[in-house]
Amino acid sequence: MPDGRPAPYLLTPDEAARFLRIDAEENPVNTLRYYQEKKLLAATYIGKRRFYSLTELVDFVNRVTRLERTVQNGKENRDLSRF
Repeated sequence: MPDGRPAPYLLTPDEAARFLRIDAEENPVNTLRYYQEKKLLAATYIGKRRFYSLTELVDFVNRVTRLERTVQNGKENRDLSRF
């Protein structure tokens, strides 16, 4: 985690936003929900509570990183819905 503690396997939306270092003015959890609605990031539900697995978050970062590299090479238009 950004504060130096090890990340648990399942993170709450607030923890996932901090893990991804999402800096939104109002509510970074809304950004996670946006990615989830666009099928870019999967959530795990236990009861009514929403969590994000560490594996899913790392995979998400890897996909975004690959997309950024592709964009930097001029091969593709930056569109998160493509991955």
